[in-house]
Amino acid sequence: EVHVEKIELEEARSGADLILDTLLELGISTIFGYPGGAVLPLYDAIYKNDKINHILSRHEQGSLHEAEGYAKSTGKLGVALVTSGPGATNAITGVPLLVFTGQVATPGIGKDAFQEADIVGITMPITKYNYQIRDTADIPRIIREAIHIATTGRPGPVVIDLPKDVVAKETAF
Repeated sequence: EVHVEKIELEEARSGADLILDTLLELGISTIFGYPGGAVLPLYDAIYKNDKINHILSRHEQGSLHEAEGYAKSTGKLGVALVTSGPGATNAITGVPLLVFTGQVATPGIGKDAFQEADIVGITMPITKYNYQIRDTADIPRIIREAIHIATTGRPGPVVIDLPKDVVAKETAF
C-alpha cells in the first residue's frame, strides 16, 4: 500500500482550480477543447484563469488532432479537454496526449446516467494509461503521474476521466 501525504492548502480550491494550478505548475498553459455539460465547472475555471490559453475546437476529434499537432510542432505535451459520453468517445483518435474527459457525477457512474460512457473501459486497450478521479484532493498527484506516463518511455496517450462533482467540489487538501 502506498501512503500519499496530503498537504493542507491555504484556502479551499475546487477540483477545476487544482487541475489548472497543477498544469501551470508543470509548465502546461495551452489546452485544446470542446465544452459540454460535464466539464462546465472546468470551463468556468479556465474562463477565470488568465494564464491558461484555451483553443476552442469545433469537434472533439479536432481538439485531439490540434493537441497532437501542437505536441509534434513544439515538443510539448498536447492537452485536450472534452465532455462526457459521445464527446469522450469522439476523442479517442489522437495520440500521444493527455486527454481530460468529462464524466457524470460519481453517484451516477454505472447507472446509465445521461451521457455516461465507460471511457476508462473504452480507451483502456488503445491508451497507455487511464484514470478516473474519485477524490478532488488526488487531482494534482494524478495529473503529475499522467504527464510522467505520457511523456516517458514510448510516448502515448493518457486519459483522465473527470466526474463532474469531483471537479466542482472544493478541498482544503
